[in-house]
Amino acid sequence: MKQKRLWLMCGIPGSGKSTWAKRKVEQTGGVWISRDAIRFSIIKDDEDYFSHEDEVLAKFFSDVQAQLNNPMVEDIIVDASHLSPKARQATLGRLNLTNATEINCVMLDVPVATAIERNDQREGRAKVPHSVIRRMDIQKTFPTKKEKFTRIIRVDAEGKESEVDL
Repeated sequence: MKQKRLWLMCGIPGSGKSTWAKRKVEQTGGVWISRDAIRFSIIKDDEDYFSHEDEVLAKFFSDVQAQLNNPMVEDIIVDASHLSPKARQATLGRLNLTNATEINCVMLDVPVATAIERNDQREGRAKVPHSVIRRMDIQKTFPTKKEKFTRIIRVDAEGKESEVDL
């Protein structure tokens, strides 16, 4: 089996998680699994954003696990906010990580004003209310070595990456 690198995305809406993930897939040929993409493929225009959350989460975890078990895939990018240790553990705890040789955390660290500006370029349901982005920014907690990631990568507003010392 090939080496398996799991990349857990972390950041507020508009921080650049999906942009980073798409670029990583282009570079590595990996697989990008986005909770929002799954949600938007399930909900209808007249339904509440969270109306199918159980179904969204089930498909999200099933898709990630399928790629962890896929012998042809090396890089799996798991795209959701993951703003707290509890949220990150909730995702990792639902997965059988036996095949993962690396579990990396990618924290998109951008000013809230930048995230709001980027978010304003979105359309429809993808556009998140400013108050929600501000609240999420206040609630975010940076990953630490206690969370036992192989690596923690910080990405700034310009896309510059730096590895955080564990």
